[in-house]
Amino acid sequence: MIEKVKAACRSTIELLGYDLVNVTYEEEFGTMELCIYIRAKSGEPISHKDCEKVSVAVDGIIEELDPSNGQSYNLSVSSLGIE
Repeated sequence: MIEKVKAACRSTIELLGYDLVNVTYEEEFGTMELCIYIRAKSGEPISHKDCEKVSVAVDGIIEELDPSNGQSYNLSVSSLGIE
């Protein structure tokens, strides 16, 4: 499932000026969480607006893909933080 999400979303994320760094799908506080990690190609820090922009752009792609086979999950977009 993670590989499907990466393959489906990578080009959209790159067109927005970001690199797709990682995708995770884990249970957090009783809910499944699909998290996409990005970094800016420019090297600039990732802001909340950057995450929101990517989330809006990939939400429809992921919904159509249905990676969780109908199970509910939360989608989040984040950066890896300070390296």
